Amino acid sequence: MMRVAGFYQSRDGYQYNLYDNQRIGGIKRWGVRGSLTANVGAVKNELVVDYFNSRSQNTIGVLSGLLPFTGGGAGNPPYIPISYLYSGTATPTATATGIATMQGFLPPAYAPLVPAAYNAYFANPQHPNGGITAYLATQQARGPYVVNSDGKNLYDADNVIVTNATTLDLGPTTHLKNIFGYTNLKSTSAFDADGTPYNISSQGPVGGPDTLQALTRQISEELQLGGTALADKLTYVTGFYFSDEKTTTYEENQFFDILFGGQGSNNFFDIKTRTFAGYAQGTYKLNDTGLAATLGARYTSERVGKDILPGDTNGTALGGCPGTLAAGYACSQSTTYNRLSWQGGLQDQVNNDLLLYVVSRRAYKSGGYNGTVAPKVGGASDAGDSYLAERVTDVEVGAKYQARVADMPVRLGLALYNNWISNSQRTAYTLVLGNPSSLTVNVPTGRTYGLELEGQIKPQRWLTLGGTFNYTHAEFTNGNVIANGSQQAYDQVPDTPKVTGTVFADVTVPISGNISAVAHGDLYGQTKSFDTPRSVNYYGTTIPGYALADFRLGIENDKTGWSLIASIKNAFNRVYYAGGLPTGEIYQINLLVPGEPRTFNIEARLKF
Repeated sequence: MMRVAGFYQSRDGYQYNLYDNQRIGGIKRWGVRGSLTANVGAVKNELVVDYFNSRSQNTIGVLSGLLPFTGGGAGNPPYIPISYLYSGTATPTATATGIATMQGFLPPAYAPLVPAAYNAYFANPQHPNGGITAYLATQQARGPYVVNSDGKNLYDADNVIVTNATTLDLGPTTHLKNIFGYTNLKSTSAFDADGTPYNISSQGPVGGPDTLQALTRQISEELQLGGTALADKLTYVTGFYFSDEKTTTYEENQFFDILFGGQGSNNFFDIKTRTFAGYAQGTYKLNDTGLAATLGARYTSERVGKDILPGDTNGTALGGCPGTLAAGYACSQSTTYNRLSWQGGLQDQVNNDLLLYVVSRRAYKSGGYNGTVAPKVGGASDAGDSYLAERVTDVEVGAKYQARVADMPVRLGLALYNNWISNSQRTAYTLVLGNPSSLTVNVPTGRTYGLELEGQIKPQRWLTLGGTFNYTHAEFTNGNVIANGSQQAYDQVPDTPKVTGTVFADVTVPISGNISAVAHGDLYGQTKSFDTPRSVNYYGTTIPGYALADFRLGIENDKTGWSLIASIKNAFNRVYYAGGLPTGEIYQINLLVPGEPRTFNIEARLKF
């Protein structure tokens, strides 16, 4: 049996860039997937080859806030007075402030050259002479869909994923399955990290937009034995997993163009991960009425390594790689993480309508290395470049109900949960060799609890109504974080609104034969959230709550599988933000990334 599927998507950019009179955020991507299944007696082989291609652009974050400069110091952001350095020339005071700050950044020999260079910089009409403080007011006045960005902006990708699964039936209740995987991911990304016409911070590939920035190759192998036993009371699976992965990164960073063309750094490194794991899980029926227990465990040994490549700025500053670095540093490092994950629970199918369950789990995310940090041997507590494995332990209780109420199909689901988190992996912003950098750090302990509720009802054959409600309370119970040798206090969990929810309606009306008219409408809403884990970084880091409405209308053929659908997203054209870049702790600047405005879409699907 053979199947071929493909897609093509094209979208105009929804931001307009005044800097080069171009649109930003355009998408052009396509993909194709081939599947081949062969059955030969007791053997079944399934081969899937998936290719994805993107030639698109990133959305530009807009300047949302400037954190007041406080002089810096350990644990006290920020470190770089950008509002002083880019103060502009609109007034004599602003000019004097900018020149004095610029002189403070440079060796004394540059001092006589600074006034002329500073004035020449702001004489360029592409650099607004009001400075960055005035630019913030300008950006906020025109909204997030008109920007003035000088940075390169692209996202290109070529991805190939191959999966081959072979299943051998060893008998009526037992099967052996082998799963092989191969992944080759190539990507190039460039973006303006400050959202302004001043090149305060930008990132991209070395050598231009056609240069490969990141390459990930992975080979995986998994062998499973599964089936039923003990008169079908036990359903089990056990197996072995192996993976070998390497990601190579060539990344160029540019900073502070006002300083006679600016500073730059290159991050060239490999991150290598080799994983061995064994696992087993079984569900045993405790009676014939639906009571069952589940128990499972997985032991994982993961070796993570980092190699600094020739040309890396951090490695070169310390003596060069390959080679012998300064004491306490190494071109190559590796650490092995050995962890046991587990799951145990009970479920009871009380009757045909109601399922109750309780489950507890423990899981890990492996530790690793920050490629952008100087390769100092050790952990974050002594300014090393490694971070620890994250551990999550949870308890969840829930119920699932499906029945007919007043002759209407009804489905309800409720889950209550509590998570305990150790060494949560989060992003920190700090200075590395005098340049701004982001790195992964560990927050010692945290806790998240909440509930998830979903429901659906079909009052008429042609009408389905439903919705979801989620409440999340997340906190760091110990937020004392060490980032590149300095301590920071993490006191709020980012990107976690307390309440989210949806309501929707689906309408299906037969037209003729197998052809039906279909309509769908939904409303999504969430309360406010933050994009930074540190409340001291408070200007422009709050993502206000918002509500979005989407609608779809079209026709489809249930038998042959073709459909033609027109849709509108964000129908009422609400301005909202999907995330942010909270770099205020480094150089006072915070950005918010806008979500899509009202967008029209035509989707055609054909199965053959």
